[in-house]
This record gives sequence, C-alpha cells and structure tokens, in this order.
Amino acid sequence: MKNNTRLVIVILTVVVIVAAVVLGFKIFSPVSDSGDDSESIFVAPTDDPIDVTMEFYQTWLDAMLSTSTNPYELKLYESVLLSAELRESLKSSLEKSATDANLVLCQKEMPTKIGAKIIYTSETESQVMVIPRRSDAPESAIVTLKVKDSKWFINDISCSRGEFAPEREFNFEQEGFILKQSLLPPLDSQYWHLVFTQDNVQGHTTPLFFDDASTCINSDGSESVCVPDQLTEATKVQVRGDMTESGVNIKRLEFVQ
Repeated sequence: MKNNTRLVIVILTVVVIVAAVVLGFKIFSPVSDSGDDSESIFVAPTDDPIDVTMEFYQTWLDAMLSTSTNPYELKLYESVLLSAELRESLKSSLEKSATDANLVLCQKEMPTKIGAKIIYTSETESQVMVIPRRSDAPESAIVTLKVKDSKWFINDISCSRGEFAPEREFNFEQEGFILKQSLLPPLDSQYWHLVFTQDNVQGHTTPLFFDDASTCINSDGSESVCVPDQLTEATKVQVRGDMTESGVNIKRLEFVQ
C-alpha cells in the first residue's frame, strides 16, 4: 500500500514538473515575427494626400491637353498611386473613351488648370476635392485615399454631383466634437480640430481656423465673435465654413446640447 502511495506521489510530481516547464516555455518564448501582432503596428504616412492626388491628376490633365497622346496611350491607369481595383476600372473605361473629361476630372468641358483641397483626413483615410480653376464648374472630383505601407494611395474617384455646388452658403457643414489638447500626432495640437462622422464612418478630422468674422452661437441663441482660447475640449458643435487646402475657415460655430 505504501509502495502504491509513493508511486502516485512520484507520478503527480513528474506531471507538475512537466506542466511547469511547458508553461514556462510558453511564457518566456519570444513572439514569432510572422504573427498577426506585427501586422497591427501602424506607421503614419510621411507623404501628403493632396500631393499624391495632384501628382496623379496633373499628369492626367497634361495628357488630356496634349495634342499627341492621351492617358490611355501613356497607360496612366497603371499608376502605382492607384489601387488595383481602380486601375482595372480606369483601364476598362479608357478603352471605351480615352478623351472623356468626365472620367477622372468629373467635368463636361476640359479645364486648363486644376487645384485640390482636403475635405477630411484621418490616420488611415482621406478625401480630397479636385476642382478646376474656374468658378462656373458644376461638379468636382472627390478622391478617396487610403494608407498602405505608410503611403497614401488613391482608392476611389467619384463625382460630387452638386454636393458642393456654388449656390450653397457654405461648402462645409458638419456636426461633431472639437478637440485640441488631447490630439495625437500626426494631428497638430496647435489648432482646434473637428472630429465627425461622414458616410457612417467615424473618426474624420479637420483643422478649424478662426478669424474676426467667425461667429460662435451659444445654446441660448446669443452670438459673439469666437474666441478659440475660451473653447472647451470635447464640446459638441455644429460647424459651418469654407473648406480650404489646410482646413475649415469657420464662419459659424454653434454649440449643440
């Protein structure tokens, strides 16, 4: 009986030792570099979404204005600045019409000059508006960019269909929360930013710029010139203003309860 007891004790001791060794191995073993954790590390892009957009669009416009070639002959649809899906889409469309100004520029008439400005930007996505340098243009190209390998690339191109038509009093109207002190790079904490939701996607941000014409509307309806230093972190507001390449020039900022 004593021998059986000793045998059980020995077996249990061995089991405990083996379990401890296995557990220790799992705890102290280095994590494989091929695991999913390495893929979750995000590195902010070093380029600028406007620069990427204009690099592609200016090359495209130059080819459209050329008398000796066109975007299809130059194979601009193969640009590394475009997503694979967009390359295929443009290639298919260009095969039907290589000189259609509406295809990428969203214009019925060919512009001679174009510009661009940010609609919104976040860490992983940005939208840029490409507009001709003339005031009577009815539509604009809306370029959606995403981040891959720490670089911006053009993921989609759509036409505004009048969302930013000239008859609107303001070309930017959004409701969201204002942040400054709690902002993290690459956002600039020198300026207030509006954090808002667009197209059911949360986390869009844009800098806010104030001047003597910026009017703040309190919850009681009273109005006064905005004093940025008196704004409070994470306050809910409705912003109306003009979108520029740098951010939104505030015309009216209304505090929302």
